Amino acid sequence: MNVERSSSGDVTVLKLIGRLDVPGSQVALDGVLTAQTAGAKVVLDMSECNYVASSGLRTLLIAAKQAGRSAGKIALAAPQPLVVDIITMAGFNEVIDSYPTVPDAITALN
Repeated sequence: MNVERSSSGDVTVLKLIGRLDVPGSQVALDGVLTAQTAGAKVVLDMSECNYVASSGLRTLLIAAKQAGRSAGKIALAAPQPLVVDIITMAGFNEVIDSYPTVPDAITALN
């Protein structure tokens, strides 16, 4: 898992590249927690994340809870079909919003 950080205005975009499995989840979590300062708006670009394990779901849940605690916002963008299926089956689509593209997610957070 690699995490590439960029920004669009006041929104931080974290592109997750690889598998959100046990080792990848820790890398992603470190990147997310670093980006989530008070009131931060964070988009997780999932376009190049091809797998999410239970540890990855835990990472997403922690990210969503941290955003709530810090009065911030978080959204997923461009998840691949398999990732959408996993997130939906786990019910995480009720916890964290998902958008078809990064620009759509940025617009939603603004």
